[in-house]
Amino acid sequence: MVDSIRLELDLLSFLRALKLTEAEVDRAMAKALTRTAFEIRDAEGREVGSVFGFAGASTREFLAGRRAFRVQGATERRLEASIFPAPKTGKILEPHEKGAVIAAGEPGRLTIAKQLATPIALKRTARGRVRRRGKRTFVAGHAVLQRVGKGARSAVRVLFALVPRAKFSPRFDFYRVARETALREWPKKAREEFARVRLR
Repeated sequence: MVDSIRLELDLLSFLRALKLTEAEVDRAMAKALTRTAFEIRDAEGREVGSVFGFAGASTREFLAGRRAFRVQGATERRLEASIFPAPKTGKILEPHEKGAVIAAGEPGRLTIAKQLATPIALKRTARGRVRRRGKRTFVAGHAVLQRVGKGARSAVRVLFALVPRAKFSPRFDFYRVARETALREWPKKAREEFARVRLR
């Protein structure tokens, strides 16, 4: 997730046509770049959310909400904006971006009965963690089940599927989303910011 997109503007022609100082142009460009970066952040979140549409609300918020991706805005001295996933979100998304095979016993992977525990009906915590087995759980075959309710209304739900390994196919093209969004949003944001400068 370290690709870059270059957005250019003929600075001299702008200075001549709009009669702006170089500082005014840099200020407008920094604002336009930063606003474009926030549009890219939101587009990346929508892309992730569409893939994880089956997940619970808290999991989707963790992986695709506004805090899932961070923006480092541009400044007048550094006309460059960056969008990157929050560290814990990035660890989860990276295997889905590049493709990977994960197995039981690997660091950071939940292993139960020497098998990889794949969450089925669990919500992530605010820190992105999957809660462990919890109360009234038991292993049956290739699953971790939990008893819910009491008496005649009691039931059993699946918390984890237990498998030796899991394969993630590449599912995200973050660069494509960023490039398409930048090419669409940058001209609009730049026009708006330069129009504001001219009205002052």
